[in-house]
Amino acid sequence: MFSPNALPQEDWCYLYRDQVYPHIDEDLSRELYPSETGRPNTQIKKAVSILIFMDMERHTWRGAEFLQTRRLDWLIATRTPIGEEPIDHTTLFKFFLRMETSCAARKLFEKLTVRFIGACGTSEKKQRTDSFFMHGWLQILSRYGLFKETLRVFLQNLRKQKLGLYEEISKELPGIQKRLEEGKMKPEEQYSDAGFVNGQTIVDSNERGILLEGPSSGRSQSFEKYQAGDRPLDTADFEVCVDEKNKAVSVLACPGKQAPVDHVQSEKTGKTLVHFDASVCRECKVNTRCPVKIGTGVEATVSEMVRVHGVRRSRYRTEGRTRLQLLFASIACNVKRFIRHGILYGYILPVKTYFSRAFSFVKGFFSVSFVFKLKKQPCYTECCFLKISQRINL
Repeated sequence: MFSPNALPQEDWCYLYRDQVYPHIDEDLSRELYPSETGRPNTQIKKAVSILIFMDMERHTWRGAEFLQTRRLDWLIATRTPIGEEPIDHTTLFKFFLRMETSCAARKLFEKLTVRFIGACGTSEKKQRTDSFFMHGWLQILSRYGLFKETLRVFLQNLRKQKLGLYEEISKELPGIQKRLEEGKMKPEEQYSDAGFVNGQTIVDSNERGILLEGPSSGRSQSFEKYQAGDRPLDTADFEVCVDEKNKAVSVLACPGKQAPVDHVQSEKTGKTLVHFDASVCRECKVNTRCPVKIGTGVEATVSEMVRVHGVRRSRYRTEGRTRLQLLFASIACNVKRFIRHGILYGYILPVKTYFSRAFSFVKGFFSVSFVFKLKKQPCYTECCFLKISQRINL
């Protein structure tokens, strides 16, 4: 066995071992391996953990097999003794394929998410729903890129000219809300982009007890509507000025007479992004008519999923495996944020640790609850003889 003090006690692997690993249910094998086919030849907890580590650092199947015996943090996180045979990459891939036709991965995602919410004291009252484009497994070539861009421009104009023909994405919202209810995470308020918000989804969400908010899809104005007193506002209602030298346009005030916080010009598109104080916008009397979007922070999560976990491109040909890719990428993202929260603030819900450690109770991040933090232990010991070739950047 390895020494429990081989890595610093605040290292991510100890938090994973004590806070995440025990909540991976071994009963998943009952659904994945029926009684007539026999029991699996590897631990379910370890196999699932390796899949999570793969998405945390974007390793290949063979790469995960190679690192299992060489990453000291992986050994500690999965409670694996030094010298134990790793899970073969073909065995790991076959285990992944078994989850394609079952709900095991979604159940694991929901169980861990509920656990993380409770331990971190996260509120479920307000939630945000967003979407992003995902490339297929085909390599993007110049002709394919031209074809994709042609379709994008066509569908963008189709939405403006023929309302209702390009609103398929809104049909996904009832399923999203149903899964949130089944997972006991139903929000009181849900914020979505234009693809999800229309009259029908607002009514349906209200019947479920959810207040759906966001810009409506396909908004347009005729001249008659423009003269109406309650018409939607547009950029013409903002007070602007034009620099005579460089012809740059600056926004002085919004229709509610609020001055912008700053102006940022995009280097990629050349467009000017204007930011307003969100707290003032929420209290504004015309915010329901204003084209300014009140951000809720979900863009950062989508950006992290795309850049760090590679969800922009599907690694598989089938829809089922692509959904598994997204589920494990989501689990990996949540695990990293959960561990980062524990390192910075501790957790509300204490658990029994694998090795005995000293705890200091402090009243910190949460105003009404006591949280605990792990006491820092000495750094590497002399008996640590393994070379750590890679670390996770939390």
